[in-house]
Amino acid sequence: MTPAPPLEADIGDCSILRAEILLFALDSTDILRFSNRMLLSGLTLIASGSIVAVVAELTARGIVGPNGGAGIRIASVMRSRAAWQVGHRAARAWLHGGAAALAGSGILDIVAPSRVAATYLPIGMALAVCFLIVGAVVAHRAARLVEATHDDD
Repeated sequence: MTPAPPLEADIGDCSILRAEILLFALDSTDILRFSNRMLLSGLTLIASGSIVAVVAELTARGIVGPNGGAGIRIASVMRSRAAWQVGHRAARAWLHGGAAALAGSGILDIVAPSRVAATYLPIGMALAVCFLIVGAVVAHRAARLVEATHDDD
């Protein structure tokens, strides 16, 4: 911790100066790193992860069918309702992995010191994107298999 600068002798400014010194000392050790911006970005990442997890479950269970707004919306998966459901079932674990990475990044953004968050937040978000891309590839392959078996019939 850095040494506090000398205090002013004036009584009126003394309590304000002491409070500023205390806040500076706490901020310098990242104890008081909490800010509204960090809270908002962390909550946004947690909400995004939650939405991905809910959509992954609803689509894998067949509750949400092919649509223009939610789910893995690539041509092979949207070709039929069977391809949609099989593709989402195959990608379920990868989608939940991406959701967990997003939510974990949000929690990290809120509670970790800024040095840690600045280092690991991009890694967590990149990991989430990788999980979602792999999920889309897995869904594509599963949907193509469904279409191939329907073509053989």
